Amino acid sequence: MADFEHLEFFLLRYAGDITKGESINLGVVALAPEDDKTGFADVRFTRNWRRLHCFDPLVDVEELQAIERDLVRDLQDSTQRAELRKRMNDSWSNSVQVTALQGCQTYLSPALELQRLSAMYLETPTISEPRPLTGRQRILRVMQDELEKAGVLELMQRNVPIGEYMKLGDSLKFDFAYAPAHDWKFLHAVSLGHGTDRARVLALEFPQIAAGVQAKRGLKAWLTAVVDDDLDRDRDEVKFALEMMQESGIVVVPAAEMPGIAQGIRAELKL
Repeated sequence: MADFEHLEFFLLRYAGDITKGESINLGVVALAPEDDKTGFADVRFTRNWRRLHCFDPLVDVEELQAIERDLVRDLQDSTQRAELRKRMNDSWSNSVQVTALQGCQTYLSPALELQRLSAMYLETPTISEPRPLTGRQRILRVMQDELEKAGVLELMQRNVPIGEYMKLGDSLKFDFAYAPAHDWKFLHAVSLGHGTDRARVLALEFPQIAAGVQAKRGLKAWLTAVVDDDLDRDRDEVKFALEMMQESGIVVVPAAEMPGIAQGIRAELKL
């Protein structure tokens, strides 16, 4: 077991425009307690400058690097450490803020513990593999891919709001739409894998939507609901929701049929 068991640290946070009341972790300063003979004191700044640029496009990276160099120098002078935090606040005009001093127990060496703290507070975790899409997002990806393969994706209207065609309004937006001849045809991803409430509400709303489209735009509205491929259609709640949609005039198809649907749209648009 290492002799060093206690370390104190505080964070440096970059505030940029202080009127916004926002900040982002910039650095970690680690210090051995005053009675510790090692006299350890060091600082680590982020190297992910892109992350800071996202937070503040006007960030002066060279100025922050200069602050880091000054800190490294000052931390080596044990006589200045007691006043270090006060001088930090006075010098940086709140653009770089200092958090309260914290303590941590560690079995690592001070340098390794500072490295661990830096990874914890300054680094953005990376995901080695993309998370698999599930539910509605998976259906939507299939729809988009097949429409693109058929060469019609760029001709589709996307995220079409339908609130104006309903008496009470609604925030729902249909995923895709196109308008051949005197019709307005919508496609929408509807996942029933983790519940059927959205499908049943859609079944109740669509007749009103269709009537509103006819009244306001003089077009006949059609809706194709693209659902999960792996639905258990024998489950009572799933069966009921599918029947509700079909009885409301909604065409219900599994995502696996999107290649044929996309080719059908291509033919309708006479491409």
